[in-house]
Amino acid sequence: MIKVIENFLTEEECSQIIKSNETQLKHTNLVTETNHIPYNTSKRECLNTYTDVDNLKERVTSIVSQDYQDLKINNPVAKLPFELLKYETGHHFEWHSDVVNKKRTREILTCIIFLNNQYKGGNLLIKEENVTHIIPKSIGTLCIFPSKYIHKVTKIEKGQRYTICCWYHKKFQHKKLAI
Repeated sequence: MIKVIENFLTEEECSQIIKSNETQLKHTNLVTETNHIPYNTSKRECLNTYTDVDNLKERVTSIVSQDYQDLKINNPVAKLPFELLKYETGHHFEWHSDVVNKKRTREILTCIIFLNNQYKGGNLLIKEENVTHIIPKSIGTLCIFPSKYIHKVTKIEKGQRYTICCWYHKKFQHKKLAI
């Protein structure tokens, strides 16, 4: 199930997130492996940084908890809960899923908030069964979807695309076998 909430953040809040993190952004070329054939590797080209935003974790979690129980926010790379992404002209992210199987956790949900819309291209496409959804690029829109869904960001044709992302996971309990 894909959930889209328009006006989750105000334009002013989105602008403030960009301004307060702009100097921290660094270029990244990320190649990841996924178990979803034929999408066995994926390439992301953009700038990113990890951050926290006052009350944002609680606000997103309050929406997530309406449909899911016992999930915790998790960033598999950094200790800060959010990843701010800036895609410039020519940048993109190929088809991939966000499922990570490490250290007894597994991503359950992906959350993406659109911080601006002054760009051409850069569409978020999400495959849900046999349907490919194009998510609206409205400022402040929150999109929540299962991390196992294959998704991509199309190439930026003009301008700069800013989003902030987070992931929710559930800890798995490993039981010792009685022998």
